[in-house]
Amino acid sequence: MVFRSSLLAFSPLVFAESYAEGCARWQHLLGGLAVPVIGADYDYPNAENSPAALKTQTAFIGNETARNILVLISGTHGIEG
Repeated sequence: MVFRSSLLAFSPLVFAESYAEGCARWQHLLGGLAVPVIGADYDYPNAENSPAALKTQTAFIGNETARNILVLISGTHGIEG
């Protein structure tokens, strides 16, 4: 497998300006896929000083009855706990 990418993929310009913008980008990108997508958001109970409603956004992309699946996990700190 050959990895090909433009330098834009390594630019800070690909990062959202805010948490809300990042969430909106996720929803937009999922909506544009040409395969079945089942998305679910899980709200996090806000800490008292949290400036925004936090959530975990998930998506099952492709055939939900697939025999094998690939699980990808991403985030600021990755999986914790």
